[in-house]
Amino acid sequence: MEKFNFEEAEKRLEVIKTELNSNNVKLDQVVSLIEEANKLIKYSLKYLEEAKSKISNEDN
Repeated sequence: MEKFNFEEAEKRLEVIKTELNSNNVKLDQVVSLIEEANKLIKYSLKYLEEAKSKISNEDN
């Protein structure tokens, strides 16, 4: 997977969602897109947790 920043990951997830909602995707593509989406979601959640932690630390 490429290196993404948070905003790029969000945009890519939107593209994946659109592709999955179309009826033109083969099963092997669906599996690949879901795997990519899972990686992007994990990255995004980690990014948000780190941001939350930074904000919490600045408040203390």
